[in-house]
Amino acid sequence: MTVYIVALMTLLNSQLQGVEPPMAYVFTEPTFTSVDQCKRYATLNGNKILFKLYEEFGSDYRPHMVSCVDQDVVKQLTKEGIIEKELET
Repeated sequence: MTVYIVALMTLLNSQLQGVEPPMAYVFTEPTFTSVDQCKRYATLNGNKILFKLYEEFGSDYRPHMVSCVDQDVVKQLTKEGIIEKELET
């Protein structure tokens, strides 16, 4: 099983809050073999993850949730059009 870090992003200061569809961003590097391994990495490297998201998306977006999910969830999010972009850390 391959596990990825996925950030669900929200748009700040939108006049139409709740209308924008959620956007998810997948960190393709590194990948993990378990959710626990992914969570440990994300906890120890939270600032690096947040900096990368800010660097890519600026101050108009903020992470709503950062999760560790398996490849089946990533495939489903891609199929539903929620994933906009894949990032490498």
